[in-house]
Amino acid sequence: MRERLARFSKERSLGAMATSISHEINQPLIAIQNYAQAVRRRFQNNIDDKKKLIELFEKIEAQAERAGAITQRVRSLVGTSDVRLLPVSLHPLVEEVIRMMEPETEHRGCRITCQSAGDFPAVLADSLQIQLVLVNLLQNSMRSICSNERYGKQVFVNMDSINDRDVQVSVTDQGHGVPLDRVADIFEPLYSSTSGSMGMGLAISQATIEAHGGRLWYEPNPAGGAIFRFTLRRSGA
Repeated sequence: MRERLARFSKERSLGAMATSISHEINQPLIAIQNYAQAVRRRFQNNIDDKKKLIELFEKIEAQAERAGAITQRVRSLVGTSDVRLLPVSLHPLVEEVIRMMEPETEHRGCRITCQSAGDFPAVLADSLQIQLVLVNLLQNSMRSICSNERYGKQVFVNMDSINDRDVQVSVTDQGHGVPLDRVADIFEPLYSSTSGSMGMGLAISQATIEAHGGRLWYEPNPAGGAIFRFTLRRSGA
């Protein structure tokens, strides 16, 4: 019986992971579809705007590369637990994630604002893994604020150098937050949100940050909503 329960738990975890991964890959595919539809409309309207068409094709190419990078990284994560830590400039990485998510933010009527104080030190990180963590946290925030009409649909990403060794990244929203009786469960692999969706996004994100030598945690936003914070090691610290 114990073996059957263990096998069942593993199968559910694998299924949840597959759902989470397919969701991540689906985002750039949706973006590709949106950009392709925009190109088609321009051709149908016979608009001679080569610069805009080139820009749309470049966005399609970038999102296709993003989808490919996600699948490639998933293969490597399955094959090895190693994390490739290299010096990374964090501010451009965050800005790139925000640009990649533009189709979704436009669709949801949301805005993501990046805030940092002055020159920011490089961190030791696997760029793609940190991008996936940010995408997961930002998508959670956008879903939350879209279900809460009391406040503006805005998400803030703050970066702070908290000491000589660590940098802290915070994702803040004014959505519905996390119920007090569920806070202890949100990083569990099969945590079910209030919307009924099941996934491993936060569990994978927490494991990813811990593999980087940092930590990921939740705090209630005093103004209402949620704050998710994670730390990364400074390069050279």
